[in-house]
Order: sequence, then structure tokens, then C-alpha cells
Amino acid sequence: MKVGGSGKAGPHAAYIFREGRYARDETLERLDATEAGNMPAWAQSDPVAFWRAADDYERVNGTTYREMEIAIPRELSIEDRTELVRAFVRQEIGNAHAYQWAIHTPVMSSDGGEQPHVHLMFSERQVDGIERGPDEYFKRANSKAPERGGAKKGYGPRAGERLSREERAEHLKELRGRWEEMTNNHLARAGREERIDMRSYADRGLDIAPASRLLPSEWRDGETRDNVIAFRRATAELVQAEVAMGKAIPDRDAQIIDLAQKRAERLAQEQPNRGPLLGAARAAREEQAAPTPAPAPPVPAKPSPEAVIQRWTAEHQRQLVAVQAKARRVMGHAEGMERRHVGKVQDHQRERPMPPQGMFAAFKQASYEAAWKTWEKAANVLQRRAAQLGRRVDQLRDYLQPVTQYTPHHPGDRLAATRIEREQPDLAKAHAEVMRQQRVEQIAAEKVAFAERVAQFEKAERAPGERLAKEREKIREQRERERGRDDRGRGR
Repeated sequence: MKVGGSGKAGPHAAYIFREGRYARDETLERLDATEAGNMPAWAQSDPVAFWRAADDYERVNGTTYREMEIAIPRELSIEDRTELVRAFVRQEIGNAHAYQWAIHTPVMSSDGGEQPHVHLMFSERQVDGIERGPDEYFKRANSKAPERGGAKKGYGPRAGERLSREERAEHLKELRGRWEEMTNNHLARAGREERIDMRSYADRGLDIAPASRLLPSEWRDGETRDNVIAFRRATAELVQAEVAMGKAIPDRDAQIIDLAQKRAERLAQEQPNRGPLLGAARAAREEQAAPTPAPAPPVPAKPSPEAVIQRWTAEHQRQLVAVQAKARRVMGHAEGMERRHVGKVQDHQRERPMPPQGMFAAFKQASYEAAWKTWEKAANVLQRRAAQLGRRVDQLRDYLQPVTQYTPHHPGDRLAATRIEREQPDLAKAHAEVMRQQRVEQIAAEKVAFAERVAQFEKAERAPGERLAKEREKIREQRERERGRDDRGRGR
């Protein structure tokens, strides 16, 4: 739920209706459907005029509009999306407030598919059937004489009451639940099997950290966008893995065992001749005499190394995106300070004292030297500040570098890991254990490979000697054969 201040309603209404300077859409979004309702007579033909009047006549610190920006399932057709939004507006707004909505559909989202969503603007001013002009509609309400004041403010079943933070959160959760129910009904009516779930990961029992929302300026950055897309894909795979595990092992968190029933069955098996009634009575007496021991807490199954690495990668990517987004904001501020400081340095250079000249130069030398020392001292301070700002910008630029195998000491990578260790120590400990085990296996494999290389080297060193010994043996055998032939010849 968004809230708009004074001066924001008219431009935003023109944006969602694609009017004025927004008629030529440069955001690659398609306008699928628009509608307005409950407008006063003077704004029936031009709903945007209602919001311009809110900017002009609403209090300076007042709220000119409220907005719901809601994602719509891409599985629904344009007609089904429009009908869904109309039904939701009838249920939530009805005839109580002036409203205006538009369905936008980006031509290409991060995953290549459509990403339809609706912008629903409505005024907190309640429709009471009294005709008022623009200058009267947004005045302070008069409870004793409503026709003499403006339309009364208030939204929801507890309109006009001051709600606590917990009550506002509960109201928003109920609103999300109603949208979930209505959307799933429309999906079923359209013959689709997909369903939406507006609960958080924690409420659904999934151990997944939610992703932070990026500003449009951050999303336009190619590197940040690629990181977010990779994180969303990893999160989607993790959600699928968690859901599949829940289906395969529905009672993985705890297994409740009825100890009394198990004890009675065991006693009945140990004493079959005394009858089932006697065994059951004895079991009942023992159950009353001795307290039932509490069931042992279930031992959670140790996650596989692949699951630990997958969770660590998804969480590390989320933390890295948050770290780089903050570094980008701080870097913009630091670069602005650096530019302003360059201007100060240039101004100080123009104020550099000039040596005295003329016939009275000797009398002005002392004051010149004092001014020069003061100017030089200030120049040194400015120079040190410029170097400090330059180092700060360079450090922030290091945070924005991509994390690759060639950047083992990336500061953003280290900070993301530190955040995980602080926020999720169990995951960090499990990941460290998996990395240690993999390192041990890698060292063992390297030792085996090294031993094989040493054996090959020794064999290669022994090969010339073995060949020489074989050659000597062949020569010796040949000489013996020749000597034998000579001996036989002399015998003849």
C-alpha cells in the first residue's frame, strides 16, 4: 500500500493512464486496460483532473491518494485479468471512494515472460452523495454540517481510527489473503492449475530469506540486474526443492509416538497366556503409577552438501546484491562530495596570494608571507581531503566489481559472507564444514595424483638403466655364442 503526498497525484495518474508526457511509453510496458469510477461530476470525463485538484486543494501535509500495486498471474488472459481487477475493486472499494486503475504489462521481464500488474489509485475521501466543486471537495470535513465542508476522510472498516503498527500489518495481511482467494478462484474458473500464495516464506515453513526490492535506477544497472536474476533463479530452485522435500517427507519436523499404546501392545505380547484384559489392566496401572516420559525430540536430518551449498549460494547472492546496492548509493554520495570538493579546490587556487610588486613591495612582504602560509596550510588540508575522497570512491568501486575466480579478495564477497555468519550462523557453520570436507578430499586427491606422478618419474629415471642392462646382457650372450662356435671349430 503506497501513499502519495501533495503534488504527486496528478503526475502519477497521468503515468498509469499514459497521458500527457507519458503517452509515448519508454518503459517497454503495454497498457492493457484502464477504468475509473465514483468520480464527482466535474471529473467524470477527465479522471486525471480529479487528482490534479487533489494536488491543488489538499493540505500540504495531507495524503492525496493511496495506491495498491499488485502482480497479476501471467497465466490469465487480458480479459480474465481485467475481470479479476474489476471484481477486486468492487469488493474492496465499492462505491465508497473515487478510484482509477490501469493494468500494465512489461513486454519483456527478467525471465523472458510477461509480468502483468495493476496500479489501483483511490482517494481517502469518502463518497457521500453531496456534490462539491474542486475547491470544496478536499476541504476539512464538517461533521455537524457535511454540505459546508469537504468529503470525510477514512478508508477500510475502521475508517478514521488511529491504528497501531501491528493493526495496520494485520489489515494488510487480511487484504493480501482476500486477493489470494479471489485470484485463485479466477485461475480455477479459467481452467488453470496454477495457484498463488501470498504468505511469506516463514509462514509457509520455508527456510529462505526474502529478496530486497531494488530501485528502478538500480535495476537499470546491468550487473545488478544480472545478479538479481541469478538470485531469483536460485531462490525458485530452492523453493521447489523445499516443496518437494515436504511432499516426500511430510512429518520431517517431528514424529509423535503414542507411548502408552506401544507399552500396552508390548506387554500383551510378553504375557499372551494371561489374556489381553489382564495385560491391558496392568499397562493401565503402570501408566498411572509412573509418569509418561516425554517423547525424545526428533533429530533433524543432516542436509546434504549439495543442499547446503545451494542454500549458501542463494543467501550469498541475496546479501551480495544488497551490499552492492548500498555501495552504489554511498558511491553516488561520495562522488558528489568529490565533485563539490574539486570546486572548492579550484576556488582556493583562484584565491592564491600574489607576491607584492612596486615600490612598496618590501613593506608588504611580511603580510604576503603570512597570507601565503595561511593559504598553503588550507591547500594542504584540501589536498589531503581530496586524496581521502578519492580513496573512498576507489574502495566503493571495488565493491561494485563482479565476483569472479580472479577476484579472491572481493570486499563485497567478504561482507556478504560476514552478514551470513551474523544472521544465519547455522548455515555458515554447515557451509564451512562442507568446504573443509571438500578441501580434505581435494588434498587427498592431490596427494594421490602427486604419488602417481612421482612413481612415473622414478620409472622414467629407471628406464635408461634397465635398457642399458638389457643391452649388456645381449652383448654378453652374443660373445658367449661366438666363443662356443670358436671352440667347436678348433675341436674339428
